[in-house]
Amino acid sequence: MSTGPKSKGFPLNIKFNGEVIKMRRLSSELFKHAHGVCSGKLRLVRGVPHFDASFEYRLYGETATFEKGPDELRDAITESVPPSALRSLGPIEFRFYWFNRQLLKAIDGIGTVTDVRKLVNSWSGGLMIYRDGFRVNPYGGPGDDWLELDRQAFRSSGYLLNSDQIIGRIQISSEGNPKLGVRTRAARNRTLSLNGAGTLD
Repeated sequence: MSTGPKSKGFPLNIKFNGEVIKMRRLSSELFKHAHGVCSGKLRLVRGVPHFDASFEYRLYGETATFEKGPDELRDAITESVPPSALRSLGPIEFRFYWFNRQLLKAIDGIGTVTDVRKLVNSWSGGLMIYRDGFRVNPYGGPGDDWLELDRQAFRSSGYLLNSDQIIGRIQISSEGNPKLGVRTRAARNRTLSLNGAGTLD
């Protein structure tokens, strides 16, 4: 592994047996053409957990905001997690982009509608997890619907998001969330575990 030429970013060249491995890139132009974008944050305010999020529905120029307090958050998690677990969490931020696949179009800088569809296909799959700026596999990867968005959408009689429609990430840090560990349980499911306080699925 060797560093590349100096730049404003974080240049990194990865080689295997002397052969350069090309890294997949995701053009920011794709995000500019998303049909919706949602961002939010879970944080502690004077020791009390609060969640807020906003959604921009670009198709119709509409926006919506959501706020959840400790009681609503407690109702949203599993019974195995004690109320004290929420107070142990540090900041958790997320952002995802929603794409209506029937409305995808060609994008300058990316290519034809087929190219755009291929790019969405290769990065969609739910929310990826990044800890300290590094991606944690396999969350949000191909076939890894760890939030079970597809199962909920299939069971719903209305319209719900599914993993094929969104590209996004959750950001956590070791310093801000020392008790929140990301782990893989082989041949079963992936979970976010809060040491000594149950599991947040």
